[in-house]
Amino acid sequence: QYMTAKSSEEKEIDLEEKLSSLGYPIGEKILEYCCARNKIQKRETRLNNMLLFIHNKVWELLFGKQANGLQKSSEDEEEYRIVENEPITNKFISLQKSGSVNCAAFIGGIIEGILNSADFKCKVSPYFYEGGKTFYIIKFEKDVIARENQFNK
Repeated sequence: QYMTAKSSEEKEIDLEEKLSSLGYPIGEKILEYCCARNKIQKRETRLNNMLLFIHNKVWELLFGKQANGLQKSSEDEEEYRIVENEPITNKFISLQKSGSVNCAAFIGGIIEGILNSADFKCKVSPYFYEGGKTFYIIKFEKDVIARENQFNK
């Protein structure tokens, strides 16, 4: 009967989750489209090659340029980062000075859709960084890293 008001932080998290969920099915379709467009006959099975594919080919298709960086976390072997200096989703959005809502969650959903549909199960979270940069933190499941370690043996 009584509705509890959501805090602004909960609303911001809800908005980012919705943006991510809107991007996810687009990511699934982009993977198929990129493979057909580039005449790729086999599915990529190596983690680094898949991340480079997103960093180069997918970014080029979506934004007309490569992403600004691809990094592996030094603290956590399950974590990678794609760096974008000025995501187009944040370019024309007026954000509060707190900068708590990151509309790049939409792009994070696209990345997550691509990776999960290619059988690299993960969760992608966008984070603001100083100077307007956004880091897409990609946290892979343990079995993905175990499979990659098997390839490296």
